[in-house]
Amino acid sequence: MKTSENGTSGEVRGQAVGGPREPEKALAPFWLSPERRLFISTLLLGVCFLSHIIFLLLVEPWRYLSIAKEYAMMYSGIPLCIGVALLVAAIYSFTKIKNRSALHIIVLVFAAVFGSLSLQGLGGIVMHLAQVTSHRV
Repeated sequence: MKTSENGTSGEVRGQAVGGPREPEKALAPFWLSPERRLFISTLLLGVCFLSHIIFLLLVEPWRYLSIAKEYAMMYSGIPLCIGVALLVAAIYSFTKIKNRSALHIIVLVFAAVFGSLSLQGLGGIVMHLAQVTSHRV
């Protein structure tokens, strides 16, 4: 058994110092790792973009929701804004990964694809709303 700095024997809550850690604490680095943040932010980015598309389909072609087209565009822009923030989070997480593998690069490519689609969608919404307001004046 090891002794700690203050000279006491190495029992801390029933385990030796330097011994095996509790499962929750042993997995904590993985739950907070950049790899996990990259995967989660990419997954959420894809979900945000797809929710934008589904919302627009519910309003325009399928007509399940009776909302004006301008309001539908503004509401569907909310997940796109969240998607842009998640794109930034995915890129930041990718830069923090020390040992990058091919899987990390593939996930980053998916994040770049959905992120660029989100940016294009926001640009389209802004252009549409600018065009609508210019016709009203």
